[in-house]
Amino acid sequence: MPKKAKHYRAVIVGAGRIAAGFDEPGGKHVLTHAHAYQAHAQTELVGIYDISPTAAAKAAKKWSTRAFGDLGQMLSETQPDIVSVCTPDDAHVPALMKIAAFKPALVICEKPIAASLKDAGKVVKLYEKNRIPLLVNQILRFDTAMQDLRRGLQRGAYGQIVSASGFYAKGIMHNGVHIVDLARFLFGEAQEYRALFARKDVSGDDRTVGGFMRFARCPQFHLMAGDERITSIYEFDILCQKKRFRITDAGFTINGQTIVADPYFSGYRALGAPKASPTGLGDSMLVLLDNAVQNLERRKPLICPASDALKTYAICEKLLAQSKRICLN
Repeated sequence: MPKKAKHYRAVIVGAGRIAAGFDEPGGKHVLTHAHAYQAHAQTELVGIYDISPTAAAKAAKKWSTRAFGDLGQMLSETQPDIVSVCTPDDAHVPALMKIAAFKPALVICEKPIAASLKDAGKVVKLYEKNRIPLLVNQILRFDTAMQDLRRGLQRGAYGQIVSASGFYAKGIMHNGVHIVDLARFLFGEAQEYRALFARKDVSGDDRTVGGFMRFARCPQFHLMAGDERITSIYEFDILCQKKRFRITDAGFTINGQTIVADPYFSGYRALGAPKASPTGLGDSMLVLLDNAVQNLERRKPLICPASDALKTYAICEKLLAQSKRICLN
């Protein structure tokens, strides 16, 4: 008889949008932790905690699980294998510190781990000491289309990278971290970066920073600052010797253009007609959860371990610090 797959008990800390609010049970895409736990064949959602009892109750009813108004009680009574931390950014550290004492098999944390690199480092050291895998949801790494693009770039399928850019808004630490992390994921480690522009379109100490970066496989990368007060934006553009890729529609569409002979001017080359395809962003949460399960089952490496996420935070924190010398737009 084939061995029966193990089921993992899971809980969610926080009952907000990424935790339980962005989608519905049975929906086309898997956009929340709750939906991922419900959809994955080897996980069972056994509880949701929130500081607001009303929010916890609403989310628990929606996803057919139990609501908790006390984090310690939930962890003690449910004895989860996997814990998702989906609180606001400034509440990550207290939650992660408390969770570590219960020694779950694995913890998933929304980005960033902490509001500062120093605090994030303390959390990572604690989890390493307790041998608890800590997986960070840099969601674009779990997009299968981005994984395919990375493999193609690494093997030189599109020729060398000429240049690239990323457009974002709402703070370098809050949203810019997605752009910087995807650039690291696709192009290798950053070799140079400097802030050239700063805009205040987010509360707190964060700023939306524009600047220049250089990566191991990308000689010029332009970090472009939008304005969240006008519109949310996330776009990524890569020009290679043989093809151009534009990621649009908040990450849900990738447009490819092959470089061809110019149809109008003999002897020149031009970008061909764009071909749009859906990315895998709509199911990235399920890919993330499967990565967690495979790590527990077969020690498969985590796609975004906390130790690697720290490298992205370090770059973003330095860009933010550099931007303090720049007049705000």
